[in-house]
Amino acid sequence: MTKKEFEIEYNKIFERALEIGAKTRREGLLSLDDCIDEEKLLQRDVMEVGLRLTYDGIDITIIDNILSNYINQEEDDEKKLLKTVQKNAVLMIHQGYSPGIFALSLNSNVNIGFENAMKTYLETSNLKIFSDDEDDESERRSGGICPGEGEITQDFRSEDIKLFDLAANYLKGEGVEQDYDKADELFRSVLETTKEEYGREHSMVADTCFIIAGHYRNCEEYETAIPYYEEALAVYKKIYDEENQDITDTLCYIGICYEALAEYKKAIKYFEDTAASDEEVHGKNNENIAVYYNQISSCYVKLEDFNSALNYSKEALEIREEIFGTEHSDTAYVYYKIAEIYFFQEDYENALVYYNKAYKVYEEINGKDDNDTNIAYFGVAACYEELKEYEAALSCYKEVLAVYIKISGNEHSNTANTYFSIASCYYNLKDNEKALENDLESLKIREKICKENDPDLSLSYNNVGTDFRLLGKYEEAIKHHLKALELRKEHCNQEDQIAFSYNNIGKDYEAKGDKKNALKYYKEALFIYEELECFESETENAMQAVKRNEDKDPPDDDEWDMMVIRSRVCP
Repeated sequence: MTKKEFEIEYNKIFERALEIGAKTRREGLLSLDDCIDEEKLLQRDVMEVGLRLTYDGIDITIIDNILSNYINQEEDDEKKLLKTVQKNAVLMIHQGYSPGIFALSLNSNVNIGFENAMKTYLETSNLKIFSDDEDDESERRSGGICPGEGEITQDFRSEDIKLFDLAANYLKGEGVEQDYDKADELFRSVLETTKEEYGREHSMVADTCFIIAGHYRNCEEYETAIPYYEEALAVYKKIYDEENQDITDTLCYIGICYEALAEYKKAIKYFEDTAASDEEVHGKNNENIAVYYNQISSCYVKLEDFNSALNYSKEALEIREEIFGTEHSDTAYVYYKIAEIYFFQEDYENALVYYNKAYKVYEEINGKDDNDTNIAYFGVAACYEELKEYEAALSCYKEVLAVYIKISGNEHSNTANTYFSIASCYYNLKDNEKALENDLESLKIREKICKENDPDLSLSYNNVGTDFRLLGKYEEAIKHHLKALELRKEHCNQEDQIAFSYNNIGKDYEAKGDKKNALKYYKEALFIYEELECFESETENAMQAVKRNEDKDPPDDDEWDMMVIRSRVCP
């Protein structure tokens, strides 16, 4: 591909993205239905796939991961870069960026074609470039156009654009050595120049802060992003007499940053403010409000305030059922989230009802061989397992496994997790051979895909060890439990899990008849449990195990059965 061909393709993407971005800001994301090119969608075009996922209400992080996987399969560097531009365009459409910010952000990916593409867009769209006279200002305030759009496209100087690009490169380490201090220096330089030229309370200043904050947020530098967003918000609120989209967007991104920092109470406040702002702009029954309610619900889940989480999710569901009806993927998503909350509350009957609702809608829309459908069906299986209906759970898990092998392959975390769950059902049905078979399949995958600090890996070693012990293969049991202990001591900061591994190794040696080694490991477990002071039953069990192995009498059958039951999963 020649430079000229590349530039032509880039400009096409650029112009189309700006056009769609402006349309969705005016009409909402549901208007994407008219924008998607079905032929390109069938060809797995990155932008079309991303637009379809956005229209279907898929979370932006999931969209980013899916499109990134597509892009990583491209070997041609120029085509890979164009696909990256398409992906970033989709993410900005999803987030409702104004055309000016949109243009500037896209240009940071490819430093060509900006002026020509922007000129073409402005000539062929209804976007009006405002001057600073009174009539224009009143029209902008009345909602005739999103604030600052024209000003960005008209007034950002080429040297500022270059500084933005260079600062972003220093921040990400792209083309230059990563240097946060240099990035910050360049960003501040552009901001101070903008303040000097326009004054401190001008939309250009707010937009500049917003762009800088976005760069830091995209690099997961949330603490640095927040003050820039807050400065942008303060200026927007002074400029505009009433709520508008820029205020709403900025409130939302501050909430997102606080959520990423695990400051969930602050995140909830900003998401609530976002919903109130959006309601003033678009009214209560709009899809955005449902999105914000879902974010609030997610934060309450992380705070383990499940009742509040459930209330917000049900409000989101009410809005989506009114807008989309009950047979829509956006509605199914809320069914799924409500099911999760009931599951966390250990209300498995209600969780089962909502997982089934989500599953049926997803199956009707996407078919059985679909990730969303399969995740919902996994939830159905998990509820049956918790309700001790192991045969029903096993039947569902096996269907889930077949789909995951088909759509994700044999070396994927979803496949490993399903093998793990099947093993759990067999364990509870006392079919130890089948439990071991499936635990080994899960372990084999996790050994390939998991890092050593992944707790799933140590848990797999633990369960395989217990399976071997139940089958009387004590050397293999010890080997796998020692591996679990090694990983937990090296990578796990939860002392109770380390104690649990010591306890399991003690059980292995005790079952083997080696009381000396059993006593050694039981004492290690007991020492940790006594230090923690919050595991009374585990401490008592460890004390009994120590005493038992100091005595000559072996445990009776009932006592041994309880030891086996407690050895499979972490407390």
